[in-house]
Amino acid sequence: MAAAVMVLGSAIGPGLTGWGIDAGISLEAQYVAVAVYFSCASALLFFGVRKATQLLPPREA
Repeated sequence: MAAAVMVLGSAIGPGLTGWGIDAGISLEAQYVAVAVYFSCASALLFFGVRKATQLLPPREA
């Protein structure tokens, strides 16, 4: 599943970037937007994994 999502992202990325440039959004501004998106996604994943870890049964030694 992760590989399929990566392939989809790599297929969509150039089209979105080209659309953004055609719409007058500079490449630098797109880089900042992507950095903000990844930072937010990473934070959400961190808190989600942390919460899910608390719900797991304790490990046996």
